[in-house]
Amino acid sequence: MEYYSQDAYFVTASLISIAFFLWYASRLRRTAILLPPGPPGLPVLGNLLSVHQFTHRGLAKLSKIHGGFFHLRVGQVNVFVVSSPETVREIIHENDSVFSHRPVTAAMVYVSYDLADMAFAHYGPFWRQMRKLCVLKLFSPRRDVSWRVVRGEVDALVRSVAELRRVAGSVGDLVFKFATNVTFRAAFGAQSREDEKVFVDIILELSEIFMAFNMGDYIPCLGWLDLNGIGKRMAAARHALDVFIDRIIDEHLAKLRNGDVSASDMVDDMIAYLVDAPGGRHKRADGVELGDLHLTRDNIKGLIMARASPRRCSVSTRRCRSSSARASTTAPSGGYTVPRGSRIWINNWAMCRDEVLWGTDAAAFRPSRFADESARVEFKGGDFQYLPFGSGRRSCPGMQLGMFAVELGLAELLHCFDWSLPAGTEPLELDMDDVFGLTAPKAERLCAVPSPRLSCPLL
Repeated sequence: MEYYSQDAYFVTASLISIAFFLWYASRLRRTAILLPPGPPGLPVLGNLLSVHQFTHRGLAKLSKIHGGFFHLRVGQVNVFVVSSPETVREIIHENDSVFSHRPVTAAMVYVSYDLADMAFAHYGPFWRQMRKLCVLKLFSPRRDVSWRVVRGEVDALVRSVAELRRVAGSVGDLVFKFATNVTFRAAFGAQSREDEKVFVDIILELSEIFMAFNMGDYIPCLGWLDLNGIGKRMAAARHALDVFIDRIIDEHLAKLRNGDVSASDMVDDMIAYLVDAPGGRHKRADGVELGDLHLTRDNIKGLIMARASPRRCSVSTRRCRSSSARASTTAPSGGYTVPRGSRIWINNWAMCRDEVLWGTDAAAFRPSRFADESARVEFKGGDFQYLPFGSGRRSCPGMQLGMFAVELGLAELLHCFDWSLPAGTEPLELDMDDVFGLTAPKAERLCAVPSPRLSCPLL
C-alpha cells in the first residue's frame, strides 16, 4: 500500500512540476516577446476556462479594460483581439500578406473538405485560382443566372408577405427563407423543396458545429477525447452532406453526358473544371482564363459550403460579429510582437459600437447618421471601423451579389407594403438583444403587420 502511495505522490509531483515549468516558460516567453496586455491566465490552460465569455460582447468589455489590442492565451494558442481601426488597418492593409491565412480548426477542416475551398484554404496559388473562379464565374454580374434567381426570389418573397393579409408575421422567418431559397436555387438549380429542407437542415447543423467549442483546437493533444461529442456530430453531418451533394453532382454529370452543356447553376459552372468531366469540358472557360485549374468533388463541395454557410451579416444594423486571421510569420503590430501561428480576432461588433467613432448613441439604430455626405463610410473595406464584408485579400468575393439581394429585397418590401407592429406592442418594448453566433442574430425575431400599399401584379 505504501508503494502505491509513493507512486501516486511521484506522479502528482511530476505533473505539478511540468505544469509549473510550462507556466514559467510561458512567462519568460511573454517577457522576451513584447505582448500586449490582457487578462491573467492559469498555468498551461491560460484563459481557457473563460472561453465561454469570449463572445462579441464579452470581448468588447475586455477591450474597455485592456485596450483596443489585447492578448489572450487560450490553451496553447496565442489570440490577439483587435477592436481598434488603426490596428486593423496595420494588420489588413500594411501586413496583409502575413495575416492572409485563416486559423485552422477541426470544424473548418470538416466544413471546407480539408481546406479544399476558397474561404478557408491557405493563401497561395491554389487559393488565388479558387478566388478568381468565384469572382469571375460564380459571383460576377456577368453570370446572369444568379441575378435572375435573386429577382425571382424577391418576387416570391413579396407574394409570401402579401399572403399574410394584414396579419402579424415573422419577418425574420420570411427573410431567412428568402436567403436559403436564393442560395439553393443558385447552387443547384430547380430542385425539390424536400431537397432544399434537407440541405438547410445540414447547413444549420454544420453552422452550430462551426461555432461550438472544441478542446482539440486549443490543446491538440486532448483532441482525441471529444469531450462534448463534436467529432461525432461533424462526422454525421459531413456524411449527410456527402450523400446529398454527390447525388446532385451525379445528376449534373448525367445531364452533361446526355449532351446538355448549357450552364444553369453553380454546380454546372464548376463541373466545367471537374477533372473527370466527360468530353474534356474543363478546357472551356467561357472566355475566363483560369490556367490549369482542375477541381475535385471536394473542391465543389467546399465552394458550395462556403457560399451556403450563413456568414453574411446585415449591413444596416451593423451586426457582424468578428473575423479571424492567422499570422504566417512573426510580425510587429500595434507596437507589439505577434508570434507566428497566432490567431487574430477582429471584433467588428465592438468597433461598430465605439462611442469614440460613432458618438454617444453608437448602439442606437439611427440610419440618419449617414445622411450627411461627410459622415458616410465606405463598406467595401476602405474604412476600417466598418468591415461588413472584410477587407484586403480575404474580403468577401460575393459582396456585389449579396448587396444586390439585400437592397432589392428591402426596397421591394418597403415599396409594396406599409409596416406596423402588432396591436398592443410599442416600439420601445421590442427585444433588440442578440445571441452569440456566426452573425449575432436577434434573440427574438421581429413580428410585424404588412399592409399592401400598391396595386401590384405580384399582390
